[in-house]
Amino acid sequence: NVAHHPRHRYVMDPEEQMVTWRAIEGTGHRVFAIYHSHTADDDRGEPSPEDLRYALDPDVWHLIVRMGRMSYADDRQHFDVLHDVLFRLWKVVAGQGIEQPYTIVEKI
Repeated sequence: NVAHHPRHRYVMDPEEQMVTWRAIEGTGHRVFAIYHSHTADDDRGEPSPEDLRYALDPDVWHLIVRMGRMSYADDRQHFDVLHDVLFRLWKVVAGQGIEQPYTIVEKI
């Protein structure tokens, strides 16, 4: 993580990202999708300016998982639980995020 504030943001080293991308392509495979999470405090599951800037290939799908957090306490202990999870799927073309429809299926 090469972010200036790594506790609050993740940024992959751009050089390491290119090396990894080329290594994958060198095997005859290609990157189909990239996923990562955003916090509920940051956004609504939309690509950030950094997401748009670092998108390398318009054919790659970007799944952003927005995870909310709720805290509560009882008389003995404090709990943090995940709630309000949102999945949004995007293509990034010419620096613009274009939301894509999708369907979640239980079994294939």
